[in-house]
Amino acid sequence: MKTTLRHGKSAFTLIEILVVITIIAVLAAATVGGTRFAKERQKRNQAEIQIQLLAKSLEEYKLDRGIYPATTDSVDGRNNSDILFNALYWDSDDDDEGAGIGDAAGDQDQKIYLDSLDPATSSHKWTQAPASDRTKITDPWKNEYRYRSAKDSTGTQNASTDNVDFDLWSSGPDGESKPSITGDQSNKDDIKL
Repeated sequence: MKTTLRHGKSAFTLIEILVVITIIAVLAAATVGGTRFAKERQKRNQAEIQIQLLAKSLEEYKLDRGIYPATTDSVDGRNNSDILFNALYWDSDDDDEGAGIGDAAGDQDQKIYLDSLDPATSSHKWTQAPASDRTKITDPWKNEYRYRSAKDSTGTQNASTDNVDFDLWSSGPDGESKPSITGDQSNKDDIKL
């Protein structure tokens, strides 16, 4: 039996190629997973900052008006972001003369508490321009922020609020938020004030 030796040329074996492909796949998966985690963390941080800005603006509103914008006894705070928008940007004195920039009607009582809410010029993109008369303030996942005042428009205490003044929160990435129930896991990703 005659054996021949190859000189000068070396080749990869099938096992070596599979090991390299496996390492590349693992690194790619780790990179994609890390990127998703970083993006979700960034959205969470953005929501926390937006909630703080809204809360600060609500405090300024209360200093000027003596009360927080009233809501009905909404248990889950759903669909109340238009109340925030109207109070903090559009028509905070409820006289149906929207402010906007350069209000031609001369709405003297109007005060813009948070100019970042302007749908036309906001670089934050956290308001959606109205398709009707209702402008929504949305979180980074495009869900409406939830708001519940401690007192309704008649001055009656809202039994659903967790905080003394108002509740303000994002329902997080899942978009779901249920009333506070001991042990309820559906609110685990909510971002609250």
